[in-house]
Amino acid sequence: MNMICKLDYFLFHEIHNNWGSPIMDQLMSWITYSGNTPLIFLYIITVSVTVGIIYRLKYYHFTSENRISPLRKALRFMLYSFMIYGVMFGVTQGLKETTQRPRPYEVHQVRMTVALKKTTAGEEKESFPSGHAAGAFMMVAIIGRRFGKKMQVLYIWAALVALSRVYLGAHYPSDVIFGGFWGWFMANLIISRLPFSNLLSKIYEGLQSRFSCFKEFSSQDIN
Repeated sequence: MNMICKLDYFLFHEIHNNWGSPIMDQLMSWITYSGNTPLIFLYIITVSVTVGIIYRLKYYHFTSENRISPLRKALRFMLYSFMIYGVMFGVTQGLKETTQRPRPYEVHQVRMTVALKKTTAGEEKESFPSGHAAGAFMMVAIIGRRFGKKMQVLYIWAALVALSRVYLGAHYPSDVIFGGFWGWFMANLIISRLPFSNLLSKIYEGLQSRFSCFKEFSSQDIN
């Protein structure tokens, strides 16, 4: 374990200190902002609208009289995606509270760039795991399951978001590696209708009884 910690600290200092430059500072700040929670929500909404449009253009006129509307299709995808994010975020926050690992800038000398000050303003103090990495990999996993392998190129973006967190001094490498895996794992676990999907199904059943646009839901709206 001591060797792992030493490697973690070594990689952090290598990436944070030796890669530093004004251009990289600006680039990494843009990348890290692209993984902020409000933008993840915007991505979910945008992808949901895209799902509705594609369904309308490709399948709507071929279905039976019991077909669902493109709007309902988009709303289903959006709700299920937000459910996945909610479960992932809740468990991630629980891990942060349990591990109580301080962030690098609290225990090491780091370059206090403008980007670091902005990106950590108002964030929780716990470092493990990285919420940015978890959210980015979760988002790409959802898109990949819906649109196929051609979307796996987006994992490059998710990996850059994770790297930016280390570069800026907000996380250790192990924080973002585990966070990225955790976001990917949770998304695929829930979409595959394994244990956590039962909780989401119960939530959805409650919504079905109150809102007609949520009827006849299945995980096929993601897959």
